[in-house]
Amino acid sequence: MKKRTLLASLLMGVILFSFAACTRIDSDRNDDNIENTSNNNNNNNNFDAEIFLANFPEYVLEEFEDISQREINFSSNGIDENGHWANVVATDYVDFRDFDFNSVEIPHFIHIAEESLIDNWIFNILSVYELDEIEITNRAIRNGDLVNLDYIGTIDGEEFEGGNSFEMPGQGLTYVTAGSTEFIDDFLDQIIGHSPGDVIDVEVTFPEEYDEEDLAGRDAVFVVTINYIVEFMEIDLINDSFVEEHFYDDYGWLNIEQMRESVREMIIKSQEERFIAETFSEHVDVIIPEHLLETAAWTAIKFHQQIAEQNQIKTFSEYLQQWGVEDGIRGMVRILLPEFRTVIHNLLVLQAMAEVLEIEVDQSDVEVYLESIEVDSLESAVEERGMPFLKQETLGWMMRNHILENATLLERPQIAD
Repeated sequence: MKKRTLLASLLMGVILFSFAACTRIDSDRNDDNIENTSNNNNNNNNFDAEIFLANFPEYVLEEFEDISQREINFSSNGIDENGHWANVVATDYVDFRDFDFNSVEIPHFIHIAEESLIDNWIFNILSVYELDEIEITNRAIRNGDLVNLDYIGTIDGEEFEGGNSFEMPGQGLTYVTAGSTEFIDDFLDQIIGHSPGDVIDVEVTFPEEYDEEDLAGRDAVFVVTINYIVEFMEIDLINDSFVEEHFYDDYGWLNIEQMRESVREMIIKSQEERFIAETFSEHVDVIIPEHLLETAAWTAIKFHQQIAEQNQIKTFSEYLQQWGVEDGIRGMVRILLPEFRTVIHNLLVLQAMAEVLEIEVDQSDVEVYLESIEVDSLESAVEERGMPFLKQETLGWMMRNHILENATLLERPQIAD
């Protein structure tokens, strides 16, 4: 099987369980989640999220605002050369109570991956690779179609502010629904029947009550370029050639059967790791050192700073606003705090296990771990993520494997006739 690139493995790590969970922003989360974090994961250190946020360094806002001026290197932040949290003895913060990580019982359903769940995971993978949409260029637009287009508007032959899609944020990302009222007048009715590649004049009149007084009631002409129609991938459209074309380089998949079997293994792995994490939460008491939350916050800030820079966004505030985060870095940290606490909780437990078992990670262990996720270059992995990060990932992998190798898989309960 072809070796994966590190990027491909990390993308799958986002879909699975990894520290990357700390970096996903969702501005629609309920603030109750923040308030409840002090009680999550059996933590009993009376953590107050609002005090933590209030004390978060003010200078961060200024220091990280101009993205182009910052050096970005975040992966091994706060991790020592052994793959442990720096200056943290995990057993000082973890109480295993009666939990025996040498004899865990695993329910039978953890090793079952339903076909519908495999379908859902495949769609998630397509989305990560931006393959969940198909660009259609060989038919005319129908009412209700999602269409990508560009436009330049003029009034009396002169262009006007806001009338040019090329001047708008996200240039080339203008998607409209044909026949809808998203645009003024009957603009989107007039594109129906035309085909990708057509350049057409759309004549409209701005409403009398339009917000921009200079445009209200005025006649305008938009030169519209129709780029393509968007259709969404369906599972039945995925064939062997599609799989080989898009996924062989990263995963070595040649056909649907290989893809589905590999995804099945991913799901079972994810279910195993989720079960272990839930077992930790239920049976193990953890006090989370507050400085680790700060470390996680810095890691998330630098991660998103890197994404912003890659997308040529000049300021961090502008980037966060695109995610719907209006109150800056503090707002981002507020949203991500629940994930910070969950991931740190689990990593502390795994580190405490290693301390109890007196297990340490060396480079050969890292190489075996990278081999298991089909990354073929230790050098590039170290360059991209840093050896401390890789050792922490490897340590967690080894401890989870220890639990699974010593666990008992319970049989499916028999149903009486």
